[in-house]
Amino acid sequence: MPLYVLVIPAACYSTIDGGAAAMSSVFTVDIVKKLRPNISEKLLFTFAKLAMLIGGVVAAAIILSGVDVTSLVLTTYALKTAVLLPLTLAIV
Repeated sequence: MPLYVLVIPAACYSTIDGGAAAMSSVFTVDIVKKLRPNISEKLLFTFAKLAMLIGGVVAAAIILSGVDVTSLVLTTYALKTAVLLPLTLAIV
């Protein structure tokens, strides 16, 4: 039982960490770097931290809104499905 209590938060933190890293990378490389190609590394790092902070605030707002888990999961999978076709076509 104690191991189970440690494994679940570790899995959650791993998912949160991966999402934050992906969000900051997409924001800095695909948006900021395209708009300002000669941006300094220090300012780019600041934008990456800002992207993670904004993502965390949005996630906290969704959680604190009182949406039930079923609706949240169904909405998440609906969004993933909507993104799947354009993503697949972009890869191909």
